[in-house]
Amino acid sequence: MLHSAMVLWIGLAIETHGAAADEPAAGASAALRLEDGDRVILVGATFLERDRHHGRIEEALRARFPGTKLSFRDLAWPGDTVAVQMRPLDFGSFESHLRAQRPTVVIVSYGMTEAFGGEKARDRFLADYRKLLDVIDKTEARVILIGPHRHEALGLPLPDPRRHNENLRLYSKAVAQLAVERERPFVDLFEQFELKETPPIAYPRTENGIHLSDFGYVEAAGVIAREVGLLAPTWRIDLDASGKVIDAAGVAVKEIERADRSLRFTAIASALPPDMPADAPPSGEWKRPEHVLSIAGLPPGDYALRIGGDEAVVASAARWQEGMSITRGPDFAQAARLRDAIRRKDRLFFDRWRAHNGEYIYGRRAKAGGNNSGNPAFTAEFARLDRLLEEADRQLDELSRPEPHQYELVPR
Repeated sequence: MLHSAMVLWIGLAIETHGAAADEPAAGASAALRLEDGDRVILVGATFLERDRHHGRIEEALRARFPGTKLSFRDLAWPGDTVAVQMRPLDFGSFESHLRAQRPTVVIVSYGMTEAFGGEKARDRFLADYRKLLDVIDKTEARVILIGPHRHEALGLPLPDPRRHNENLRLYSKAVAQLAVERERPFVDLFEQFELKETPPIAYPRTENGIHLSDFGYVEAAGVIAREVGLLAPTWRIDLDASGKVIDAAGVAVKEIERADRSLRFTAIASALPPDMPADAPPSGEWKRPEHVLSIAGLPPGDYALRIGGDEAVVASAARWQEGMSITRGPDFAQAARLRDAIRRKDRLFFDRWRAHNGEYIYGRRAKAGGNNSGNPAFTAEFARLDRLLEEADRQLDELSRPEPHQYELVPR
């Protein structure tokens, strides 16, 4: 398939940071590597813009590079197309704002709206997209192209998406064509992100067929990470009752102690799990973020697992031998704090970049003269916002780094 052949032409080194789980897309020979100082910019329309309310794409990529000094800025704008980007008076050009952010990686996604134009507008879409990429290429940033996802069928009174999906398939292939031309990686959300085209749908990924829910963004972000060759975070430990480590994936195990029928050890995850979406399907309908711990050879009876002193799960010796799923604990709490911090940072940047009182900052009322001229305090206020954003980036770098936690299995 074209998308897998093009997953990452960019000459970037493989980077797994100790995480091992789902294989990257077939044919991927290298993975996106983010390093200290990288700034990732999102450019596109509503799909990328709405993620500032969810923080899922940044969450997914940061999880693959825990502790790395990164910054993410969302320059996407709702309703944009590759040809038409309406902005307030004197707001500034797309190129000027992009250059001001000093990008090293640019993630670009268009096509959902343009696909309503059908096959007759496809060539114009390609021509306009090439012009936009010419502007982005001036920054010399690494570029990743994301195709549009499907239109989910939620049934009446919402429209039948079949015609739109026929066109979205064409436009997804058009973006894939651009990826080949530009020798850029391509993320094929149309084929790789499961959105059903026939109702009924028990657990939708969208709110209205097009705009993703939080659950939808979790899944889409996972696809994006996988399609650029990044392994999914995982955590699994297999022990025996003596404390011997049989196997461990995505986690380091140390300081193992055994006393009577109890077992104590310290574990440090290679990467945080994704924060659980509130609108996720019930257990059994969707593979939830989890840690899996198995302990073989325990004497019969029930055992409780405590993490940092708090009881997380209780099960019989037989079930511990099979492997128990852990879906709460300090790693999951840290993941929730990380995502909350991402969303707060995104709101700060929104206020910095798209201030609601822009008429007084760069518009007509910012001009000298008259009682409505711009506020002289804006310069200092913007400088303070910039400092807050830098502080937020540093906090996110630290929050993305998993911490060591003590695990203790004790008889009940």
